[in-house]
Formats: sequence, structure tokens, C-alpha cells
Amino acid sequence: MRAFSYLVGAFVLLASPVDSWAQWPGEVRGHVVDVLSGRPVPSADVTIPGATALATTDAAGSFRLRGLEPGRYDLTVRAPGYASLVRDVAVTNGGVTTVRLELQPRAMEVEGVSASVEGGPAGARSLRGEALSALTARTAGDLAGTLPGVRIESRGRGGAEVPSIRASGGDAVLVLVDGVPINDPVTGEADLSTVRAGDVTAVHVLPGGQSAQYGGRAEGGVILVETTGERDVDRSVGAMLGALGEKSVDARLELDLPMGRLEIGAGARRLDGRFAFEIPESAGGGRATRENAHADGEDVAIRWSGETDRTRYHLGASAEHLARGLPGRAFAPSRHGEQELQRARVFGSLDVSSGSGRELASHGYVVEQRMEHRDSAPPLGDPFDDRTTMRGGGAEVRGSLSARPGTRLGLGLGATHLAVESTQLASHAGEVGRTDAGVWFSGSHVGPAATALSAAVRLDRSGLPSRWYVSHDVVLAWTGPRTGVRLGHRSSFSPPTLGDQFFREGVGVEPNPNLEAERVPSEWVAAVTYEDGVAGAVVWLEAEAYVGDIEGMIVWLPDFRFVWSPRNQDVRRRGIDLSARARHAGSGIDVRGHVAWNRATYVRPGMAGTQVVYRPKLVAGVIAAWSSGPWRASMTADFVGSRYPVPNHVNELPSFWTTDVALARAWPTALGELGISLEIDRIFDHEDSLIFAFPDPGRTARVGVRLAR
Repeated sequence: MRAFSYLVGAFVLLASPVDSWAQWPGEVRGHVVDVLSGRPVPSADVTIPGATALATTDAAGSFRLRGLEPGRYDLTVRAPGYASLVRDVAVTNGGVTTVRLELQPRAMEVEGVSASVEGGPAGARSLRGEALSALTARTAGDLAGTLPGVRIESRGRGGAEVPSIRASGGDAVLVLVDGVPINDPVTGEADLSTVRAGDVTAVHVLPGGQSAQYGGRAEGGVILVETTGERDVDRSVGAMLGALGEKSVDARLELDLPMGRLEIGAGARRLDGRFAFEIPESAGGGRATRENAHADGEDVAIRWSGETDRTRYHLGASAEHLARGLPGRAFAPSRHGEQELQRARVFGSLDVSSGSGRELASHGYVVEQRMEHRDSAPPLGDPFDDRTTMRGGGAEVRGSLSARPGTRLGLGLGATHLAVESTQLASHAGEVGRTDAGVWFSGSHVGPAATALSAAVRLDRSGLPSRWYVSHDVVLAWTGPRTGVRLGHRSSFSPPTLGDQFFREGVGVEPNPNLEAERVPSEWVAAVTYEDGVAGAVVWLEAEAYVGDIEGMIVWLPDFRFVWSPRNQDVRRRGIDLSARARHAGSGIDVRGHVAWNRATYVRPGMAGTQVVYRPKLVAGVIAAWSSGPWRASMTADFVGSRYPVPNHVNELPSFWTTDVALARAWPTALGELGISLEIDRIFDHEDSLIFAFPDPGRTARVGVRLAR
């Protein structure tokens, strides 16, 4: 078996000459950071109860504990202004265990002294650290889908995973991987299935209009995926086998060099995807076999990063290849439809701090992408073999300074350029080039009585169509010992995609080059958070409500000639996001849950009050994780509410639940920590799907093995 051969070979590379009969002291090293901002926490005490090991973090949040006998220990971290943290760690024979410890800020009351804790972007919902490692996921889409307000649209196992936030279209959610956008140049959609979960160190979701911070295509929200940062292990190799002919291998190596840290990672995945299913009665009924549902992919990445007292730098390059079938709808299957993607990226960043309140951050990237769609015998229409080539890049510079105590000002500018040539576009379009540029100003002030005010205004020039757009974001927040309140007002926009404007005219299809951008001129957001300790557990609650109508949502609708053409359609949008988390460190139990109610209805005669196509009003999820010593277990349940496949109150699709479970155990060995996992998707064998006539195979299982040190 090829996967097994890869695994054995990687084991040999991973192994080092260690005498398995001798017991050699090991060490633990790592970083202590703020869970909200990711910034290092200096002067934190790191101890192991009952042992003489003691360390204090330096200015970079780093520490090292030496001379530890092999075994498992409870690592305790304490720092002023933070809740204490206890972390179970394994020390291997003569090995080095690397950990990232995230501390939760806690308010301190000191007479005559006021202090504030700087967090991440206002309203950000993050997944990283222990909460990230507790999940069993294959793609970045699996990870992002666990965060409140995010819905992942998938058309089958191995298919694309397109995010939607607050009932937006996939082309209105900007996705950045290490600062590089992965939204398709023709459709505007980002496919999160192209990013392996094992590469991800953090996922941040900023819901609602974020154009004042990130420019166009951030009208529904922004998803930031990070693949850099501290990890618990320096070297790992793993393999997995599962149902539907799934198999995968991956390996990663990190090395400390004099000028920084080098990381190399690679992976490959194969999926046959064939399964039997029942055709819905409304589509003719009967039983069939899902064919042409394979997915094959390979990726490789290399990253180099380092830091000095006042400088942090990062440089990386990645390449990926994906080939998969396009099986089509159950009642109109495509036996020969194929998609192939090749993408290469180079990216880097440089952050400089003067030590006197001045900071300068910059990043840039270049990317080349080739996409091919082909079908020699489609169920509808003529055969096609379309090719799209995109070359582009972008750069951004942000600077900030402390104007006076409690006040910070920022200024930034950035630009991106894309050159796209595609046979999917109208012949007269030729090679399409678009350059987008923006400049923005921001400011924040920490006021009396634990209040804070932040504001940003941005001016963007969109290349297609050539228009100017102004976006703003104003947030007023108050933070108490246990409760926080946030009120915001913002605006945003999402320009039309090249596919909307120039899609090749054909039978029943007509392009619309005169489309306006989608715009949210006024979005109000109000949020309340609460955190407290209950029966030894930390409990966190948040409720956020929003109202922000969309002017000119781009929707493909037929006219009286039965010709489909994109057009601008006003939409009323409002909703509520509820989320909660309870974590009990003593028992190792961590439970998270979220509910999102999104109301998005057309403003059009005869359609008023009709929910936008395939935008469920209600989505929810529950995630429960448990860890104790070498054992880990998790359960993830997701709910998708009823939705309409057409712009009318007919053919409503019923709501459904899906439940995934996983169990894993680890053993210390001379070569590192050996882990075996069992994962079961849709354990109750539900076959429902978000999109009608795109069947799901129901219950499937896979087994994985991983060696790490």
C-alpha cells in the first residue's frame, strides 16, 4: 500500500539514534501568549507541582524547563492579570516537548491604578490552541464551520467548501490565508477545502461588514487562516485510511536555525467518493450510485520566520494541486465533469516596533493560479473545456503610534492587481486586468470607566467597475469585571465578480457588465458578553444582534425569456448570533455551542418576505471535547434549518442534524508520541445535504496514526 510505504519512510526520517533502553532527561519549552491578541506574556511563572522545575517567561513570552524525567506532568502557568492555566504535557525520553500556552485575561482591581488588556479585532471569533487541537478536522472549512455564524456550503464529500456569513453569498466573504486571498478570480468564492486542517494554527472570523479594515469583498465578513506560529510538536508524520476509498499522508518538520525557524510541510490525499444513494421522490425516485466524485490533492509549503527584540519577519512559499470530479445533481449526473487547480504562492511580512509606541507592519504576496473545468458529455448543454489563468499580487503597509496615553492612531495603504485570462469569460473580454487600491485611517482611545472607542474610515478604488467606495467602522465598548458591551456602526461593499460581469454568453445565459457592487450602507451591531467562574469551570457567553440591509445583492434570476442573468437585488438583512463556552480544566471538559438566526429577504414586488435562495434562517452547532492524560474524545453536532431552493415559498427543504465523533489515544515511545485515532462522520447515518440533489453518503469512518515529537 503506497500510503503505508510513505508512512514507513517518514518514520525513518523522523527517527533519531536514541537508545530505547536508556532513560534520558527531557525538556519542555514554549511560549506563553494572550489568548485574545496572541501577544507574548512576559514574567509569567511556569512550574510543575512537585518538581523543582521553575521558569519565568522572557520579553518574547518564551520559557524552557530542563532536566525532566520522561512521563506526563501538569504544567502550571500564572501571570498577573490572567487566569491560571494547568496544561497536561508529555516529556519523552531525551526529547524536547514544545507547547503554546494561551492565558485568559482576567480583570484586576488595584486601588488608584487602572489597566486595560488589548485584544484582537473587535468582535473576532477565534479558534486556536487547545480548542483547535481538540477538533478532528480534515480541512480549514471543517474548522471554520465550528465558529459561530459561519455556514459552510459543500456539494458532497471531497467537493468545494465555500463559507457564508450572515446569509451572504460566498463571493462576499473574504478569506485570507497568511494574508493571501484565496477567493477565486472568476467566481469570487473561496474554497476552504484546499487548505489542510493540519497546517492551520489559528482561524479568526470577523462577521459583518469589514470593508473599513480589509477593503472589497468583505461585505459579509472576513475569515483569517493562519498556518504560522508556535505548535506543540516540532516533527510529525501521519497517515489515515477511511471509507469511500479515502487515504492520506502528511509530514512536517521544524528546525531552529541561527537566523530563525524553518518549517517544511507536505501532504497528499486521495478519495474515491463512490457510494449508493436514494434519489428523492421529487426528482424521480429510485436508487443510484454516485460516480465521478473523486478528489486527489497534494501540497507542499516551506516557511521561515524569526524575531529580534523589535523585529519580527516571516517568509513562505506554497504550492498545491487538486483534481476532482464534478458529479453534478443526483437526477442529472455528470459522468465526465472534472476540475483541476494548480496554485503557487510566495508571501512575506515584516513587523517593526520602535519601543516608544511606534509600530510598522507590512506584508506582500504574489500568486499564480491555473484552473480547468471540462466535461466531454455534460447532462445539459454543450461539451466544454474551460481554462483560467490568474497572476497577481498585493502589498500592504500599516503604521501606528501612541499619540498620548490611551490614544493610538493608525494609517495604512494597500493595493492588489490581478491579470485574468479565461475561456469562461465572454470572448470580447480577452485578458482582464483589475487593480484595487485603498487607503485608510484608524484611531482608538481608552476612556474613563473602562470604556474604549475605536474608529476607521477607508477609501477604496475598485478596478472593475472603476468606482470609488467609502467604508467606515465605529465601535464603542465597555468592559467590566465580568460583563462587556459593544455597539458598532459600519458600512461595506463587495464588487461584482468577473463571472458576474463577463460570463460567457450561452444557451439561457446572458452576462451583465453593468452590475453595481453589493453595498451595506448602514449596519448596526450590538453585543453583550459575560464571563465568570461556575463550579470550577470558566463560562463565557455572548449575544450579538445586527441589522444591515444589502443594496444591490447580485443574484442570478431568470427573466420573462427564461434567460438567466445576474442582476442587483435589494435585500433586507438582520439576525442574532448566540454563543457559549464552558471549560473545566480539572476534568478536561470543554463544551461550546452557538445558534445563528439570519433573516435575509428580497425587496421586490411579489417576493417580499421571501428568504434568499439556500440561506437557512437558522443554523446551530454544539462541540464537546474531553481530554484526560493520553485520551481525547470529541463530539460535533451541526444543525441546518429549513431553506428554499427557489426564490419563492415553495419546495421547502426540511432541517436536519449531523453528528460526528472522534476518539484518540497517545503512547510515549523512544521515537516520540504515537497516537491512534478513530473518527466517525454522521454517526447516526443522516444523508441530508444543504443543496438539493447533492447526496451525502451518511455514516463513514476513518482510522489515523501519527508520530510526533
